[in-house]
Amino acid sequence: MTERAVVAACLLFAALSLAGAQAAGGAPRPRVALVLSGGSALGIAHVGVIRELEKAGIPIDMVLGTSMGSLVGGLYAAGYSPDALRSFVTGLDWNALFTERRETPGDRYDSLKRDRFPLRLGFDRNGLHMGMGLLQGQNVLALLTVATLHVLPIRDFDSLPVPYRSVAADILTGEKVVFSGGSIAEAMRASMSIPGLFRPYEAQGHLLVDGGIADNMPVDEARKMGADIVIAVESRGRIARNAEQLKSAIAITNQTMGLFIEENMRPSRAGADLLIRPDLAGYNTASYAEADALIARGEAAAQAMGAEIAALASRIAATRPLAAPEAQANRRAMRDPPVLDRIEVEAPTKAGEDIARAAFAPLIGRRLEGAAARAAIDRAYGTGAYDLVTLDLVPDSGAGEGAVGVVRMRAASPARDDLLLSLGFRGLYSAFSSNEVSIMPALYLGEPSGPDSAFFIETGIGARTRAYAEYFQPFGRIFVMPFLKYESSYDSFPIGEGLGLRAYFRSAGGGAWLGLGLGSRADIQAGWSFESIRSSDVSDPAASGEGSTVLTDTETGSLNLAFRSDGRSTLVFPERGAWAMARARWADPALLGNSSFASIQAELGDTIRFSRRGTLSLSISAATDLCGIVAGAVPIPADRRFSLRSPGMFYGLEPRPGRESGDHVIGGSAELRFLLGQLNPLLGGELFAIANLSAGAARVEGDPETDLLPLRWNPSVGLGVRLSRDFGILVALGVVADGNPIGPIRPALSLEFGSLSDFLEDLR
Repeated sequence: MTERAVVAACLLFAALSLAGAQAAGGAPRPRVALVLSGGSALGIAHVGVIRELEKAGIPIDMVLGTSMGSLVGGLYAAGYSPDALRSFVTGLDWNALFTERRETPGDRYDSLKRDRFPLRLGFDRNGLHMGMGLLQGQNVLALLTVATLHVLPIRDFDSLPVPYRSVAADILTGEKVVFSGGSIAEAMRASMSIPGLFRPYEAQGHLLVDGGIADNMPVDEARKMGADIVIAVESRGRIARNAEQLKSAIAITNQTMGLFIEENMRPSRAGADLLIRPDLAGYNTASYAEADALIARGEAAAQAMGAEIAALASRIAATRPLAAPEAQANRRAMRDPPVLDRIEVEAPTKAGEDIARAAFAPLIGRRLEGAAARAAIDRAYGTGAYDLVTLDLVPDSGAGEGAVGVVRMRAASPARDDLLLSLGFRGLYSAFSSNEVSIMPALYLGEPSGPDSAFFIETGIGARTRAYAEYFQPFGRIFVMPFLKYESSYDSFPIGEGLGLRAYFRSAGGGAWLGLGLGSRADIQAGWSFESIRSSDVSDPAASGEGSTVLTDTETGSLNLAFRSDGRSTLVFPERGAWAMARARWADPALLGNSSFASIQAELGDTIRFSRRGTLSLSISAATDLCGIVAGAVPIPADRRFSLRSPGMFYGLEPRPGRESGDHVIGGSAELRFLLGQLNPLLGGELFAIANLSAGAARVEGDPETDLLPLRWNPSVGLGVRLSRDFGILVALGVVADGNPIGPIRPALSLEFGSLSDFLEDLR
């Protein structure tokens, strides 16, 4: 057959095929595209829309997305059903996802220090700067990698049962970058590089950020892929339509960004055959904890457009069968992950290559499993020498269905030096009122003597004058911390009508501690410390008459042992997790000074989530100097007595000598918290309703007026705001019952602003 004859035969076959299709349905088989917009947490509503589209029998032939739309779309293309998508997004610990911790003492030290300060300003030889972003996105990329292990070897997204596209933007040029192949996990991660939260992501020769600034709903890309019918889902907040909605700088900033994205959304809306816009009023881009409710809003939006969806289904059914949910093409993508034949490593040093090979060696020759792959990634990342550790899979041409693992390790950025600032306030208004205000600037110098080392200086100005300096030097899991500390205060305590006590306190000292890191959540420390204390004796009112103050000087050298473990999701109003802190101290003149005593103190608690919005937090604290318990034990100095006022309990108990402190104390609390909603996404906070019941006792050895009974009680209700992991606001109104003859039962209003947490260095 001649060449011309072959061409003619092909043309005839195409014509007959087209004629057959037209005879069967009057038009060629239409291809349906699902296009999902960006919207951060609001994009979770896409899951509900997909569920309703599948129930209507709409066959989805391709899926495209931006930002959260790229994540939902990418997982759908990887074979996840709507039910599996719901389980995925509702089961995530979003707070943990948006943090980056390694199991090294250096990372633990860094987070413990920096997280206490909401205001941070970096500096280097070029001056002050805010940094490129908070996170590299290690946890996000590792999560997406594990979730898509079974399709990672598919390098062309058109080869997926449902072809996929992800949209990102080049931060240097504003150019739209469309991912049509490579690692599907990397495509999702690049598209959701939210500016200010994540550092720009380097891929395909671009420095990439969230694709919303270039194309927030890529309808035109669907047309380029050959889509005949485009269903677009816009899950994002609405822009303000009147001046009353623009009452703050934050609202104006949000409006500016919204208008910018609105410009690239208009042609996309016009180009869609069907546009579904869930009503997301009351939620914002940080409402990750409301995933179930957002999915329900997506379902409701699709159900409200039931007539339009049914009409579209009828139009499709005229030329091709509709698809039952379990028969959707994307389900064919779900399969077992491949066997890992071998690994290739791209690392900046030979040491890095050795670390990667050691971490992934146990996986070679085995079918990959999500937990094992994540553990290997975390082992390599946990060394602390790398900002980003990624795993990709490519087909192994010589081994059938096996795959080659490509491990890439990006060297850690230079250590950060920061100027830090925090504020603290504690106000109590009852029969006895008090106010404490503190401004706390600090300096953090990273790696002055090698990886993970640090020099930290903190000062306090206000109710207490405080200066604290500490040097941290790790040696593997072991670390040393020499420190110096100064603190002084001058307070007044009312004891009745026209009467009061004045208290002076000054402490100066230092010491050195040796520690052992127990993973990223715990450590144990031991050390020696010395302090010189001058204080007024406020335990004896007769000794502190008008115009006179009795001062006492003590010097204490002591050996110390401390343990701390913290598994809380956040330090302020945690949603889950247990924590514990304990310290034992032995002071003796042989260790310098003139004091001799022993003491033990401990705090522990747990937070349990009992509903989607509700949590129960239980905590207990206790301390004793063993006096009256162990033969020969002597009372602790009055200026070092223990307090019932631990974080999370006794919101209304006044800080008065003889009422809330002693050399034996024990207290506990139960706190119910209910999440009311999210604050503005730029603030990133949550609002809680709180009900707290605290009970406890304090005893001063040998003082019949201050004994363990009667118990102190403090029920209270209030509101709490979590502004960051370790910074919040508390307003509580309650009743205090502490046996005080002047006011045995009295109301109390408590206001707190700041860290709301205890730290081990505060106990030194």
